[in-house]
Amino acid sequence: MGMPTVLLADDHPVITDGVASGLALFGMPVVSVVHDGARVTAAFEEHRPDVAVLDVRLGGVSGLSVAREILTSHPPAKLIFFSQYEQVSIIAESYRIGVKGYVTKDQSMNMLAHAIRNVHSGGVFFMPGVSDILVTHPAAAPSHTLTPREMRALKLLATGLTVQEVALDLGVTRKTAGLVCAAVRRKLGASRTAELVRLAINFGVVDA
Repeated sequence: MGMPTVLLADDHPVITDGVASGLALFGMPVVSVVHDGARVTAAFEEHRPDVAVLDVRLGGVSGLSVAREILTSHPPAKLIFFSQYEQVSIIAESYRIGVKGYVTKDQSMNMLAHAIRNVHSGGVFFMPGVSDILVTHPAAAPSHTLTPREMRALKLLATGLTVQEVALDLGVTRKTAGLVCAAVRRKLGASRTAELVRLAINFGVVDA
């Protein structure tokens, strides 16, 4: 898998100029820069970037509305919000509708590049602090992100089962179960079992 192509959407040119220059240092080509929220969907359709990085506020247009529009037309689209806002409602709603990442503008370019790589490879990246909000907010649910098999694996892992026990329950080999469990961790951005347990409880997958 090569370097991802990126679309940048922000109503402040100084932001897009800086981010484009920063991403160039990581070898990530920016194929489109949009400053008008009303033009983002058309730019996405024209350039079909691997990852689109959007602000939550695009002038007089809501970034959430733009994200919904893109995801309705192109469900596989991989979107990341790059914003100054850390409101619980915005973060939870972005995750709920299928946005794959959230990074605030006070973070390093290295973190944004890491988020883009993670999302491009099929994962989810909500930066530390933001991911904690998801854990404590019941409106965000993983059903749009995880397959039925992965949801089952999440439940089993959260109840303390090993990968081998997950394999037996799913009726697959240990290798396949390991891949399923790894996909669950990657998609939910949870590297530790304790994080999986907290997410599973909050999402109602298992009882507290």
